[in-house]
Amino acid sequence: MPPMPEEILADVARNLLRPHPPATLSLDRPAIRLPRPAVSHADWRGLSAVALGALFRHLPVPDLLRLGYLFTPRWREVWRTYPLYLHDKQFAGLPIPRSEVADAIANVLDEFLHGFQGEGEGVAEEEDLHLHRCGVTSFRVESTEWRPDHAARWCAALQRGGPSEVVLFNRGVAGQPPALIAVPPLLLQCTTVSHLHLAFFTVEAGELDALTRASELGLHGCACRPGVVEGVVAACSHLRMLWVQDCALDTVVVRAAPRLYRLSMLRTASRSLTVDDAPKLSELLPGSTAALSISGAPKLTSLLRFILPATLDIDGVQIAVGREEMQPQMRSVSNLWLALDYTALRGMGFDMVVRMVQQMLRRFPCLQFLTIERTDAVPREEGMATRYDQHAYYLTLDGGLDQCLHYLTLFDFRGGKAELELLMAIMDSTRALWTVNLAYSSRRMGPQLWHATQEALAGLKLFTIVSNNHTLRNPLLVVTSMYTRQTAGYGWCRSHLF
Repeated sequence: MPPMPEEILADVARNLLRPHPPATLSLDRPAIRLPRPAVSHADWRGLSAVALGALFRHLPVPDLLRLGYLFTPRWREVWRTYPLYLHDKQFAGLPIPRSEVADAIANVLDEFLHGFQGEGEGVAEEEDLHLHRCGVTSFRVESTEWRPDHAARWCAALQRGGPSEVVLFNRGVAGQPPALIAVPPLLLQCTTVSHLHLAFFTVEAGELDALTRASELGLHGCACRPGVVEGVVAACSHLRMLWVQDCALDTVVVRAAPRLYRLSMLRTASRSLTVDDAPKLSELLPGSTAALSISGAPKLTSLLRFILPATLDIDGVQIAVGREEMQPQMRSVSNLWLALDYTALRGMGFDMVVRMVQQMLRRFPCLQFLTIERTDAVPREEGMATRYDQHAYYLTLDGGLDQCLHYLTLFDFRGGKAELELLMAIMDSTRALWTVNLAYSSRRMGPQLWHATQEALAGLKLFTIVSNNHTLRNPLLVVTSMYTRQTAGYGWCRSHLF
């Protein structure tokens, strides 16, 4: 079942964005220690502009607008000397209806940017107060319902404010799924933006190409027209991180991306994904693609959640099941995450699961972390695992993998016999294992899965004793089970929606 829009937005905010700011105007902590107030509030007026600025950055929005004049008649000028971090969470405690929050956000933007002309504002002096106007650093609207006229007003102000970070989630009307709308045209003219996340918009080819300073770009639940990804990669030479998640694409080509470090297409379906000439690419999550082609990525260390069955080309040579001749290898990959549909693979042949995994592992001879996830339910004819199951697959790991694989995980363990058999076959071929994990989802936990997990753990303990691989009898080898959310080592791609 595909995730709900609310789940998608919550997942983005939790896993990809910086932590929520408190109900203040800044994410930063005070850089100075404020003096202790005297008996009368009038003594606060003796504070310097620097001290007042540090205080104002940490006052909640309503308190600042209501009480700022108590500190100095020119509190607005002091407030505007510091960059603005505006997050709609700051308005959560205001005694106003939710329908008016969008207007309140616009009012704060207008108040802060009053008289501000954009970059190159310069320095002004008023009596003893030395002022330098600052603009907007971060603008995030994640939980507020708004209309296109609100977005037009925000973006008109942001054009002058010169933001570096913009997060805009199109939540639509309360109680209804968001209707995809066009990206606000004025937002596309904010060329200072370096971090941009958009959710539930229609993105046309070439629209985002003007954001040449972008180093992080996220498109979540968007309708992306053909050529969007290719145009962004070609236009944004500073792009380091690209997320195209919960979308549907035809073919995707990422070519000549000199600084791209991370590419995620989580829960995005495509016919093919081609990555060519990405010398700094380190982490790739290809989504659900029928064909993945990788070349010119010498620093790729993590290939995460590669869904099988699918074809894989490395440097122009396709990995095919049954072909035993020498094929290209990617020795830079140390973290591989395979997502298997056991039922579909076994429908192609009884031993197709092990043959497909074997072919993949031979192409990545320097793996340290191997994760195998099951994406289908356990069919009745397969049955649930028991401690007396014997491994039926004999997997030969060529190329030195048996000496470097340290962490082996069955992610989203469903308790099937085929899962346990594959795990035992891989264990039987390794010589350097430190940890074996059965990571199960609490959402699927029930008496049957709990019993199968306990049986599998007992079977693995018995297997380490009877196996011909004597290294499995190392007393330091850890065989354990845990919740999927507790599984370490997956960093930015961790999601409860897998």
